[in-house]
Amino acid sequence: MVKAKPKYFTAALAAIAIAGIAATARASGPSALAKHRVLRHGLWCYWFLDADPAPYWTAEQIVARAREYGFTGVILHSSTLTGWRGAVERVAAGIAAAGLDVAIGIGLDPDAREAQDWTRYRAACADAIASALAWPYPVVLDWEGPWESLTTGGTDAHRDDAAWIVQRVLERRPDAVGRVADVPWWKPSVHSKAPTAEFGRLCAFDRYVQAYGAARTRDGETLAGTEGRTARMLSAAIETEYPAFCLRAHIERCPEIMGCVQAYQRTVEDHRALILRERAAGRTLVYWHLLALDDAAKTALRSTRS
Repeated sequence: MVKAKPKYFTAALAAIAIAGIAATARASGPSALAKHRVLRHGLWCYWFLDADPAPYWTAEQIVARAREYGFTGVILHSSTLTGWRGAVERVAAGIAAAGLDVAIGIGLDPDAREAQDWTRYRAACADAIASALAWPYPVVLDWEGPWESLTTGGTDAHRDDAAWIVQRVLERRPDAVGRVADVPWWKPSVHSKAPTAEFGRLCAFDRYVQAYGAARTRDGETLAGTEGRTARMLSAAIETEYPAFCLRAHIERCPEIMGCVQAYQRTVEDHRALILRERAAGRTLVYWHLLALDDAAKTALRSTRS
């Protein structure tokens, strides 16, 4: 493996980037820094490019569907490192021209072949993120289980690989902090081997935790039985989990924690109550994903359009 530079090198680059954003915010007024977000305030949805017919929709079709349910932003996302590029070239400008916000979603989710060589895979991750930052859109990273693997990563799983990626991205794109967010676990206290802190150096302003409280009907759960679980997960992440995590990780400025929630297997009221709560609190909310909306989600979203 390539020997990484000391962690303070990465931290220094991140600090410089954060300081630049802070200086701009102070010049803009006392409340600007607190309001800086990678994803502008509103209701966002993923456009999952790996699901048919997503790759074939035009910008006009995506805009019409998003507006029907009150979404203000669209994340063009692929579970692969390169799947987003064609869609960004094809539809991003059209979506933005129609007045919706656009972001690039990158799935840091190695397949079986990629997971055999993490040195090569992490270099590909850094390349993908740096390439996405060449576009005038924010970037949202999605990373999950493989990053916690003790089998492929050793005692500390793949935290060193995540640190290497962040360092490499900051070297190539010093403006990255403030332009990248991620979708980490909602409960870092039980994911001690996950690179939550490492990716947090890049995603220093806002993070959208996986508050995935939808009913798992295959496990015998009912929608009514899971009423409010999504909201409880998100509340715990905001109020206790991430403040405690930031203390443990010695993160002086804890990022703003908001939610990424499921578009299915929840009741109308479960959707509606959370949408209204997050809107009243001034928080951005992200839905996974637009083509997965079930009837309950559609009813709730239509009824809460602002």
